[in-house]
Amino acid sequence: MDEGFKKCTKCGEIKVIDRFSKNKNMKDGLSLWCKDCANDSRRVWYKNNIEKMRTINRTSYYKYREQRLEHRKTVKRSPMKYREYR
Repeated sequence: MDEGFKKCTKCGEIKVIDRFSKNKNMKDGLSLWCKDCANDSRRVWYKNNIEKMRTINRTSYYKYREQRLEHRKTVKRSPMKYREYR
């Protein structure tokens, strides 16, 4: 296989390495699936587990709500502090 190309293990197509996400756990530093296949897989999983995701999102919203509100107050009071934070 030529340098700069890789074969996706899901669709079997040979694509430019720019079409693969980084994955430091792999030998070549790239994920096994191309970005298109990975996105399709995520989309299908989300569609099949939408109620689970809604529950998780709702739970985390209420869990960290006070922290987010407090953070917004400090940022609005001190723009310089926000710039330092970033």
